[in-house]
Amino acid sequence: ASCGGGGGGSAPASGTSDSATVGANGGALVHADGVKLTVPAGALSETLTLRVAKDTTGMNAALLGVAQDVSKSVDLSPTYAMTPHGTRFSEPVELRIPIDTTLANGTGTLVVLRTEPGNDSWQLIPVSRVENGAAVVMIDGFSFYKAVRIVQVPTQNLNAPPAPLLLDMTASF
Repeated sequence: ASCGGGGGGSAPASGTSDSATVGANGGALVHADGVKLTVPAGALSETLTLRVAKDTTGMNAALLGVAQDVSKSVDLSPTYAMTPHGTRFSEPVELRIPIDTTLANGTGTLVVLRTEPGNDSWQLIPVSRVENGAAVVMIDGFSFYKAVRIVQVPTQNLNAPPAPLLLDMTASF
């Protein structure tokens, strides 16, 4: 993990708040919008104050080049900043993002988009399930996340080795 934090473990955190102190024993953070992080025991080696907030840095505006055309994708949630940016987990962490389930229905693939500050592309994380109105994915680190329904996925070179699918913000579809 990076950015802040102190020494040993802490008792599991829970409740509804924009932040929670979580350590080696794991814990949970539930944002007022219903975004929920569940950190299992052992996922962090140090105690950190984890935060969830709606994006106010312009990352959401940067995504509009991809998400504004409903023939390509449909926004299902705001963009959320999970901080400290750059935090990495040694075990998968469950992220639940409330979505507009009416817009989630239809052709395409439900994904959560992930990016880092300074990146001009988004990684697509397939939604494992929708439960109680939330897209559920497993994540390995913190940064920006947003749920969308992708209608048209950018093509990849079929002869290239498998790699995470990145959405280039300057690409044309």
